[in-house]
Amino acid sequence: MPFGATRPLGSTAGVWQQTQQLVDPNGAAFDVFGFDMALRGDTLFVGALWDDVGTQVNQGSVVVFRRQADGTFSFLQRLIAPDGTAHNEFGTRVHAVGNTVFCGSPNAVVDGEFGRGAVYAYHRTADGTFAFAGKLSSIDGHPGDGMGSSIDDEAGLIAVGAFSTNVGRSLGAGAVHLFRRNLAGEWLDVATVVGDAAVGSGVSISGFGSSVCLAADGLVVGAYTSEVHGWPSAGCAQAFSVGSAIDLTMDGIIDGQDLAALIGLMGSTEPTAADIDFSGIVDGADLTMLLGAWGS
Repeated sequence: MPFGATRPLGSTAGVWQQTQQLVDPNGAAFDVFGFDMALRGDTLFVGALWDDVGTQVNQGSVVVFRRQADGTFSFLQRLIAPDGTAHNEFGTRVHAVGNTVFCGSPNAVVDGEFGRGAVYAYHRTADGTFAFAGKLSSIDGHPGDGMGSSIDDEAGLIAVGAFSTNVGRSLGAGAVHLFRRNLAGEWLDVATVVGDAAVGSGVSISGFGSSVCLAADGLVVGAYTSEVHGWPSAGCAQAFSVGSAIDLTMDGIIDGQDLAALIGLMGSTEPTAADIDFSGIVDGADLTMLLGAWGS
Protein backbone atom coordinates (compact mmCIF):
# COMPACT_ATOMS: atom_id res chain seq x y z
CA MET A 1 0.00 0.00 0.00
CA PRO A 2 1.56 3.39 -0.98
CA PHE A 3 2.33 6.14 1.53
CA GLY A 4 -0.74 8.19 2.32
CA ALA A 5 -3.21 5.39 1.57
CA THR A 6 -5.89 4.41 4.04
CA ARG A 7 -7.84 1.21 4.39
CA PRO A 8 -11.36 1.63 5.80
CA LEU A 9 -12.74 -1.49 7.44
CA GLY A 10 -16.18 -2.48 8.60
CA SER A 11 -17.34 -2.53 12.19
CA THR A 12 -19.40 -4.86 14.33
CA ALA A 13 -21.41 -3.70 17.32
CA GLY A 14 -19.52 -4.28 20.55
CA VAL A 15 -16.27 -5.26 18.83
CA TRP A 16 -13.30 -2.93 18.27
CA GLN A 17 -12.17 -3.01 14.67
CA GLN A 18 -9.69 -0.99 12.67
CA THR A 19 -11.45 1.68 10.65
CA GLN A 20 -8.46 3.39 9.07
CA GLN A 21 -4.72 3.08 8.70
CA LEU A 22 -2.80 6.34 8.75
CA VAL A 23 0.69 6.84 7.39
CA ASP A 24 2.76 9.90 6.62
CA PRO A 25 1.88 11.02 3.06
CA ASN A 26 5.52 11.99 2.54
CA GLY A 27 7.02 9.35 4.79
CA ALA A 28 10.33 7.57 4.37
CA ALA A 29 12.33 4.83 6.04
CA PHE A 30 13.24 5.40 9.69
CA ASP A 31 10.96 8.43 10.18
CA VAL A 32 9.47 6.70 13.28
CA PHE A 33 6.05 8.17 12.47
CA GLY A 34 3.68 7.43 15.36
CA PHE A 35 6.26 7.59 18.17
CA ASP A 36 3.85 9.89 20.01
CA MET A 37 0.48 11.43 19.20
CA ALA A 38 -2.35 13.53 20.56
CA LEU A 39 -6.03 13.75 19.63
CA ARG A 40 -8.02 16.89 20.33
CA GLY A 41 -11.56 17.09 19.00
CA ASP A 42 -11.37 16.31 15.28
CA THR A 43 -7.64 16.98 14.99
CA LEU A 44 -4.94 14.34 15.30
CA PHE A 45 -1.24 15.13 15.75
CA VAL A 46 1.36 12.42 15.05
CA GLY A 47 5.05 12.78 15.81
CA ALA A 48 7.74 11.62 13.35
CA LEU A 49 10.85 12.46 15.34
CA TRP A 50 13.37 11.13 12.80
CA ASP A 51 11.79 12.79 9.78
CA ASP A 52 14.40 14.48 7.60
CA VAL A 53 13.51 18.09 6.84
CA GLY A 54 15.32 19.16 3.68
CA THR A 55 18.95 18.25 4.31
CA GLN A 56 18.49 18.24 8.09
CA VAL A 57 18.68 14.59 9.14
CA ASN A 58 16.34 13.56 11.98
CA GLN A 59 15.12 17.10 12.56
CA GLY A 60 11.63 15.69 13.10
CA SER A 61 8.11 16.84 12.35
CA VAL A 62 4.52 16.50 13.51
CA VAL A 63 1.90 15.50 10.96
CA VAL A 64 -1.60 16.93 11.46
CA PHE A 65 -4.77 15.13 10.30
CA ARG A 66 -8.37 16.31 10.45
CA ARG A 67 -11.44 14.10 10.82
CA GLN A 68 -13.82 14.34 7.87
CA ALA A 69 -17.62 14.04 7.76
CA ASP A 70 -17.39 10.29 7.07
CA GLY A 71 -15.27 9.79 10.19
CA THR A 72 -11.94 9.23 8.45
CA PHE A 73 -8.86 11.40 8.88
CA SER A 74 -7.14 13.26 6.07
CA PHE A 75 -3.81 15.09 5.98
CA LEU A 76 -3.99 18.77 6.98
CA GLN A 77 -0.41 20.01 7.36
CA ARG A 78 3.06 19.27 8.70
CA LEU A 79 4.51 21.16 11.66
CA ILE A 80 8.25 21.77 11.87
CA ALA A 81 10.36 23.91 14.18
CA PRO A 82 11.08 27.31 12.60
CA ASP A 83 14.67 27.15 13.87
CA GLY A 84 15.13 23.40 13.58
CA THR A 85 18.45 21.69 12.95
CA ALA A 86 19.59 18.13 12.35
CA HIS A 87 18.93 15.53 15.07
CA ASN A 88 16.56 17.76 17.08
CA GLU A 89 13.99 14.92 17.24
CA PHE A 90 11.06 17.35 17.12
CA GLY A 91 7.84 15.40 17.74
CA THR A 92 9.26 13.13 20.43
CA ARG A 93 6.32 14.30 22.54
CA VAL A 94 3.03 15.80 21.34
CA HIS A 95 0.47 17.31 23.71
CA ALA A 96 -2.73 19.07 22.64
CA VAL A 97 -4.98 21.26 24.78
CA GLY A 98 -7.71 23.65 23.64
CA ASN A 99 -6.61 25.07 20.30
CA THR A 100 -2.91 24.71 21.04
CA VAL A 101 -0.51 21.83 20.46
CA PHE A 102 2.87 21.52 22.17
CA CYS A 103 5.66 19.61 20.41
CA GLY A 104 8.67 18.40 22.38
CA SER A 105 12.12 18.57 20.79
CA PRO A 106 14.63 17.17 23.34
CA ASN A 107 17.68 17.92 21.19
CA ALA A 108 16.65 21.44 20.19
CA VAL A 109 19.31 24.13 20.08
CA VAL A 110 18.83 26.92 22.65
CA ASP A 111 21.23 29.86 22.80
CA GLY A 112 23.57 27.97 20.49
CA GLU A 113 23.68 24.89 22.74
CA PHE A 114 22.60 21.59 21.14
CA GLY A 115 20.47 19.25 23.22
CA ARG A 116 19.18 21.71 25.81
CA GLY A 117 15.76 20.90 24.42
CA ALA A 118 12.60 22.93 23.96
CA VAL A 119 8.86 22.74 23.42
CA TYR A 120 7.29 24.49 20.43
CA ALA A 121 3.72 25.78 20.68
CA TYR A 122 1.36 26.04 17.68
CA HIS A 123 -2.04 27.71 17.73
CA ARG A 124 -5.07 27.06 15.55
CA THR A 125 -5.77 29.96 13.18
CA ALA A 126 -9.04 31.14 11.62
CA ASP A 127 -8.68 28.79 8.63
CA GLY A 128 -8.21 25.78 10.90
CA THR A 129 -4.49 25.31 10.32
CA PHE A 130 -1.84 25.74 13.00
CA ALA A 131 0.78 28.49 13.22
CA PHE A 132 3.89 28.78 15.38
CA ALA A 133 3.04 30.50 18.68
CA GLY A 134 6.19 30.36 20.77
CA LYS A 135 9.17 28.37 22.00
CA LEU A 136 9.38 27.21 25.61
CA SER A 137 12.95 26.79 26.87
CA SER A 138 14.52 26.76 30.31
CA ILE A 139 16.33 29.81 31.63
CA ASP A 140 19.04 27.72 33.30
CA GLY A 141 19.46 24.86 30.82
CA HIS A 142 22.61 23.12 29.62
CA PRO A 143 23.56 20.98 26.61
CA GLY A 144 22.17 17.48 26.94
CA ASP A 145 19.29 18.33 29.31
CA GLY A 146 16.78 16.84 26.86
CA MET A 147 13.94 19.17 27.82
CA GLY A 148 10.75 18.19 26.01
CA SER A 149 10.87 14.50 26.89
CA SER A 150 7.43 14.76 28.55
CA ILE A 151 4.64 17.36 28.60
CA ASP A 152 1.40 17.90 30.51
CA ASP A 153 -0.86 20.86 31.33
CA GLU A 154 -3.39 22.06 33.86
CA ALA A 155 -5.23 25.41 34.00
CA GLY A 156 -2.71 27.45 32.05
CA LEU A 157 0.38 25.76 33.51
CA ILE A 158 2.66 23.56 31.38
CA ALA A 159 4.99 20.95 32.92
CA VAL A 160 7.93 19.84 30.77
CA GLY A 161 10.36 17.06 31.65
CA ALA A 162 14.11 17.34 31.12
CA PHE A 163 15.08 13.85 32.21
CA SER A 164 18.81 14.10 31.42
CA THR A 165 19.51 17.27 33.44
CA ASN A 166 22.46 17.14 35.82
CA VAL A 167 21.52 18.26 39.33
CA GLY A 168 24.56 19.20 41.38
CA ARG A 169 26.90 16.22 41.21
CA SER A 170 24.09 13.85 40.20
CA LEU A 171 24.53 13.21 36.49
CA GLY A 172 21.26 12.63 34.66
CA ALA A 173 19.16 13.15 37.77
CA GLY A 174 16.57 15.03 35.71
CA ALA A 175 14.26 17.97 36.31
CA VAL A 176 10.82 19.33 35.41
CA HIS A 177 10.26 22.93 34.30
CA LEU A 178 6.95 24.70 34.86
CA PHE A 179 5.90 27.31 32.29
CA ARG A 180 3.07 29.78 32.07
CA ARG A 181 2.20 32.81 29.95
CA ASN A 182 2.08 36.30 31.35
CA LEU A 183 -0.61 38.80 30.37
CA ALA A 184 1.53 39.90 27.42
CA GLY A 185 1.53 36.35 26.07
CA GLU A 186 5.20 35.64 26.79
CA TRP A 187 6.14 32.14 27.96
CA LEU A 188 7.89 32.20 31.33
CA ASP A 189 9.92 29.46 33.01
CA VAL A 190 8.46 30.03 36.48
CA ALA A 191 9.83 27.07 38.45
CA THR A 192 12.17 24.09 38.29
CA VAL A 193 11.31 20.91 40.21
CA VAL A 194 13.92 18.25 40.96
CA GLY A 195 13.67 14.85 42.62
CA ASP A 196 13.84 14.72 46.41
CA ALA A 197 14.95 11.37 47.82
CA ALA A 198 15.18 11.52 51.60
CA VAL A 199 18.36 10.34 53.28
CA GLY A 200 17.98 6.68 54.20
CA SER A 201 15.09 6.13 51.79
CA GLY A 202 17.17 3.79 49.65
CA VAL A 203 16.33 5.79 46.51
CA SER A 204 18.84 7.39 44.14
CA ILE A 205 17.01 9.65 41.68
CA SER A 206 17.75 9.54 37.95
CA GLY A 207 15.67 10.06 34.82
CA PHE A 208 13.37 12.39 36.79
CA GLY A 209 10.98 13.97 34.28
CA SER A 210 10.73 10.96 31.98
CA SER A 211 6.98 11.34 32.50
CA VAL A 212 4.86 14.08 34.07
CA CYS A 213 1.25 14.36 35.22
CA LEU A 214 -0.14 17.75 36.21
CA ALA A 215 -3.58 18.04 37.82
CA ALA A 216 -5.24 20.65 40.04
CA ASP A 217 -2.36 21.98 42.18
CA GLY A 218 -0.40 18.72 42.12
CA LEU A 219 2.44 17.38 40.01
CA VAL A 220 3.51 13.73 39.78
CA VAL A 221 6.83 12.97 38.10
CA GLY A 222 8.22 9.65 36.92
CA ALA A 223 11.91 8.82 37.37
CA TYR A 224 12.11 5.48 35.62
CA THR A 225 15.86 4.86 35.91
CA SER A 226 16.06 5.58 39.65
CA GLU A 227 17.79 3.03 41.84
CA VAL A 228 15.62 1.68 44.66
CA HIS A 229 17.13 -0.35 47.53
CA GLY A 230 20.07 -1.26 45.33
CA TRP A 231 17.89 -2.35 42.39
CA PRO A 232 19.11 -0.54 39.24
CA SER A 233 16.38 1.17 37.20
CA ALA A 234 13.64 -0.06 39.52
CA GLY A 235 12.15 3.39 39.08
CA CYS A 236 9.94 5.60 41.20
CA ALA A 237 7.42 8.44 41.01
CA GLN A 238 7.25 11.50 43.24
CA ALA A 239 4.37 13.85 43.99
CA PHE A 240 4.66 17.61 44.56
CA SER A 241 2.40 20.53 45.33
CA VAL A 242 2.68 23.37 42.81
CA GLY A 243 1.31 26.87 42.40
CA SER A 244 -1.46 28.10 40.13
CA ALA A 245 -1.29 29.80 36.74
CA ILE A 246 -4.69 31.37 37.39
CA ASP A 247 -2.91 34.07 39.40
CA LEU A 248 -2.77 36.24 36.27
CA THR A 249 -0.99 39.16 37.91
CA MET A 250 1.53 36.89 39.67
CA ASP A 251 1.12 38.65 43.01
CA GLY A 252 0.54 35.49 45.04
CA ILE A 253 -3.26 35.58 45.33
CA ILE A 254 -6.22 35.26 42.99
CA ASP A 255 -8.26 38.37 43.64
CA GLY A 256 -9.91 41.42 42.12
CA GLN A 257 -6.80 42.40 40.20
CA ASP A 258 -6.86 39.09 38.36
CA LEU A 259 -10.58 39.46 37.71
CA ALA A 260 -10.07 42.97 36.33
CA ALA A 261 -7.24 41.75 34.08
CA LEU A 262 -9.37 38.95 32.69
CA ILE A 263 -12.43 41.14 32.11
CA GLY A 264 -10.22 43.68 30.34
CA LEU A 265 -9.10 40.96 27.94
CA MET A 266 -12.51 39.32 27.51
CA GLY A 267 -13.01 38.32 23.88
CA SER A 268 -9.32 38.60 23.02
CA THR A 269 -7.88 35.98 20.68
CA GLU A 270 -4.29 37.05 21.33
CA PRO A 271 -2.04 34.70 23.35
CA THR A 272 -2.30 35.70 27.01
CA ALA A 273 -2.38 34.13 30.46
CA ALA A 274 -6.07 35.10 30.64
CA ASP A 275 -6.79 32.32 28.10
CA ILE A 276 -6.49 29.84 30.95
CA ASP A 277 -7.90 26.85 29.08
CA PHE A 278 -5.91 27.48 25.85
CA SER A 279 -9.16 27.61 23.85
CA GLY A 280 -7.86 30.51 21.76
CA ILE A 281 -10.21 33.12 23.20
CA VAL A 282 -10.66 34.70 26.61
CA ASP A 283 -14.25 33.85 27.47
CA GLY A 284 -16.68 32.69 30.13
CA ALA A 285 -14.92 29.37 30.60
CA ASP A 286 -11.77 31.21 31.70
CA LEU A 287 -13.84 33.42 34.01
CA THR A 288 -15.39 30.34 35.62
CA MET A 289 -11.95 28.83 36.24
CA LEU A 290 -10.70 32.06 37.82
CA LEU A 291 -13.72 32.41 40.10
CA GLY A 292 -13.37 28.75 41.11
CA ALA A 293 -9.87 29.47 42.38
CA TRP A 294 -10.79 32.78 44.02
CA GLY A 295 -8.75 33.65 47.11
CA SER A 296 -6.21 30.88 46.71
